Amino acid sequence: MELVSSSEFWTIVAIVVSALGLQHAVKTDARRERRNLRTEIGKRFEEVEKRLTEQIGGVKQELGHRIERMGDLMNGNHRKVSVGLAETKAAVSALSAKLDERSSPRRLEGVGLPSATGSVASEVSVREPSGGYSGDEPEGPEDGGRDIEDERLDQA
Repeated sequence: MELVSSSEFWTIVAIVVSALGLQHAVKTDARRERRNLRTEIGKRFEEVEKRLTEQIGGVKQELGHRIERMGDLMNGNHRKVSVGLAETKAAVSALSAKLDERSSPRRLEGVGLPSATGSVASEVSVREPSGGYSGDEPEGPEDGGRDIEDERLDQA
């Protein structure tokens, strides 16, 4: 009983109770601080995620515009190439027809008709010489004319 009545005992009990209360308060503060940190981190994460989402959306939109512009440019270039190809095909076709006309044998007029002597003329074929006509062929740069490449550059 002496122990219970001694002031040292109660001092020790008071110190132990105070230490336990202080420990409990520190644990509670630590839990509250962790919760606050989690909440703060969650808010920051949401803000960063929102900013990234906005940036990604802007980048996607910009890329979409670039892709559309490149597609339009490609379509325009495709049209130009298609028109040029059609013109080239037409020119080749016309030249081929001229070449066929010049190189194929033609019948003379009046073949198979009776002549003044009363005999029938036999069929005769005439092949034109391979030399070109001055009016049909474009003059090259060596003849003082324009080159085909010069004409293409002028059209572009």
